[in-house]
Amino acid sequence: MIQSGKAVYETAGALGEGERVWVQVRMNSALMRVAGVDVVEKYVLLSNSHDGKSSVQVKYTPIRVVCQNTLNMALAFGQSFRAEHRRALRGRLRDIQELIGWVDKRFATLGAIFQAMARVQMTGERLKQYLEEVFPTPEPEGLREVLEPTRKDATAGDPWDLRQLDVPLTPEDAKAQRALEEWARVNALRGQAEELYETGRENNEARVKGTLWTAYNGVVEMVDYYTPYKNPETLLRSLWFGDRAVVKERALRVAEMKMSEWGYVSRS
Repeated sequence: MIQSGKAVYETAGALGEGERVWVQVRMNSALMRVAGVDVVEKYVLLSNSHDGKSSVQVKYTPIRVVCQNTLNMALAFGQSFRAEHRRALRGRLRDIQELIGWVDKRFATLGAIFQAMARVQMTGERLKQYLEEVFPTPEPEGLREVLEPTRKDATAGDPWDLRQLDVPLTPEDAKAQRALEEWARVNALRGQAEELYETGRENNEARVKGTLWTAYNGVVEMVDYYTPYKNPETLLRSLWFGDRAVVKERALRVAEMKMSEWGYVSRS
């Protein structure tokens, strides 16, 4: 891919004891400019394992220049492209080289989605809907029996929203306590993402302010910079291959669903 001139080697590394190695390359095609002002560079991440247990993967990792948010998502907006070790790796790598031939086309599609997101004006209700689907309310297992008698007293919205209910919970009820803590964690994530929607880096730029694009970037910025982690390697693993990657991919998928629901379409 680099020899063809389509990409430039950017950085590489290994995770753990070297069982997974990765290379990140920057595509040489034109930058994306969301709303004409918000520059996104096109990066692709290739990873491989040397223990034979994983597969070669290719993922999009475009980077929003103003804040270095990594808008990573699986190739083709589904699961990552994978080259299983069960086939001859050299032959599968040829498959990847063929796949790279249309990476720019997929980036064009992605750019159209970003542009459409920047045209979607958010309201308080839209933002609420978006964040509730990006960070789903956990079904509070262990609280059902406790809450059922008072569930009818919920004033509005999610009937399991504990803020609406005066529910007696005993400190001895460990399962209920864990459920409460999980709900509080999800609610805190929503709240922080909502704050970054307004105050995140460059989210107040006039041509993108108050849009689905900044709501999406509020989620991404929070995941990239404001969630706790044990060490840099743990963070990187999660951002590219773990829970944080899942959240960011879901944030884009939900944005696409909401645009369709609200009557917006992307124009590639």
